[in-house]
Amino acid sequence: LGTQMRDIPGYVVKLPTGEFAVYSRICPHLGCVFNFVPNPDDVAKGYNYRPDGPVFACPCHLSVFDIQQEGKVVSGPAPRPPSKFVYKIEGDQLVISDLESGGVA
Repeated sequence: LGTQMRDIPGYVVKLPTGEFAVYSRICPHLGCVFNFVPNPDDVAKGYNYRPDGPVFACPCHLSVFDIQQEGKVVSGPAPRPPSKFVYKIEGDQLVISDLESGGVA
């Protein structure tokens, strides 16, 4: 893991399927750092959108990303899903090796 990769904030979320969602926390709209919001009621109150489950949500311009649909933009101005980290499972550890092509934001 290079020095530059260590400086990129990210989230690892285990999905109900057992798969992992491993994303940069940098919003692709204007580069704000978004949050993991597990409670749909909190999203409905603060982001003008009611999801079916946990989402990533950006407090700057209210973009909401559906974690269970490959980070799909479901609300707000973000032009695309956030960038995914490339990872593999080694034993009992999740190891991040890169960020998908296209840059951080």
